[in-house]
Amino acid sequence: MKSNKVKIAAIQKAPVFLNKKASIELACELIVEVGKGGASLAVFPEAFIPSYPDWVWAVPSGRKPVLNQLYTRLLENSVSIPDQATDRLCRAAQKAEIYVAIGI
Repeated sequence: MKSNKVKIAAIQKAPVFLNKKASIELACELIVEVGKGGASLAVFPEAFIPSYPDWVWAVPSGRKPVLNQLYTRLLENSVSIPDQATDRLCRAAQKAEIYVAIGI
């Protein structure tokens, strides 16, 4: 009898904060790793790349110079679709023969 089971990997790893290149590298390594483990789908956290802007809860809205710097870094490390980051993620998924849902 054929099984209809699907193995899903819930990735509970932090990205490299506001570092697109390093976070993409980490994501690709994890995709290959869980693919080797038999997963058919890898699911990453919300805003994995460029990282969750947790300062929204800590930096008051009146601190405009600090917020401008933070949001500039967030934008610089964000992913456009398509771009080299999405190409790299797709190649890792193809290599691992796995589907990927990743927060970007």
